[in-house]
Amino acid sequence: MSVRRAWGRMYRTGDLVRWRVDGRLEFVGRVDDQVKVRGFRIELGEVEAALASHPQVVRAAVMVREDRPGDRRLTGYAVPVAGSRPVGAELREFLAGVVPEHMVPSAVVVLEQLPLTANGKLDRKALPAPDYTPAPGRAPATPAEEALCGLFAQVLGLPDVPADADFFALGGDSIMSIQLVGRARRAGLVFTPREVFQHKTPAALAATARVPEAPAVPAQSTDTTDTTDTTSPPRPLISLSRSDQQAIEAQFPQHGEVLPLAAGQEGLLFHAVYDDGAPDVYMVQLVFDLEGSVDALRLRGAAEGCCGGIRMWVRGLCMRVCRCRFRWCLVG
Repeated sequence: MSVRRAWGRMYRTGDLVRWRVDGRLEFVGRVDDQVKVRGFRIELGEVEAALASHPQVVRAAVMVREDRPGDRRLTGYAVPVAGSRPVGAELREFLAGVVPEHMVPSAVVVLEQLPLTANGKLDRKALPAPDYTPAPGRAPATPAEEALCGLFAQVLGLPDVPADADFFALGGDSIMSIQLVGRARRAGLVFTPREVFQHKTPAALAATARVPEAPAVPAQSTDTTDTTDTTSPPRPLISLSRSDQQAIEAQFPQHGEVLPLAAGQEGLLFHAVYDDGAPDVYMVQLVFDLEGSVDALRLRGAAEGCCGGIRMWVRGLCMRVCRCRFRWCLVG
């Protein structure tokens, strides 16, 4: 690697690479504790410092666990101060008020001491997996509570969930909250991911859930754009239940391939549906004040030529946004 220009600047990224004989760099890993979960880059040391700042915690560790294939979760471990008995759910709630939501561990496990290697370093392989089994709680009292208890269990992969169980204390996260919203809507209960974060339990969500104004799956799609070759069936790139397949086919009869979300897209989707009616945090709008005489048609042509169809408003002229159209389908 070299700096081609004099006084150029290089950045220490923390990436560990292998320099191949063909001159290309092959990514190997990180030289620090930075990890990537759900599309977010997270410094484990920052989360550990926040957890250790709790007055009842003397030492903390944070790691990414993948106890189920493809299910990467941030997990915290805390050693309490002598004489104190903090609860993992309380420590997690404390972290939620200190660090951003994507940095809050799915669970915090309280240990008498952290396991160490023969050299005195933290033995991360010996850290136990968290137990997401819900404690005994109240049985559902209404049909809505009963339905939501079942949906909680489906999304979280648990046999059953009581009506007063905390969704996030059982291992739920932002992406699972979107899955819960989608399943609940098909069951006739409407709420947003923001409300999942606010109310957390089946009982509280049942009290605030609304009835959909229209069927969750319309009889016909309003999108008449033909984006696929209907002579050949779409390739099954992801595994969907029969009910999910029927929902997609009914809403989008001319759909093409069903693609799984990349890690970064999961974050985009969460922020897009987190709060209905709120501005899209990834929608960048630029407003320019042009002085003097402006030929609107020529300006429009120039903008379309360099922006590839990005939507712009020029003196009331609207330009289309992009060449592709994507639809979010909230399926479990």
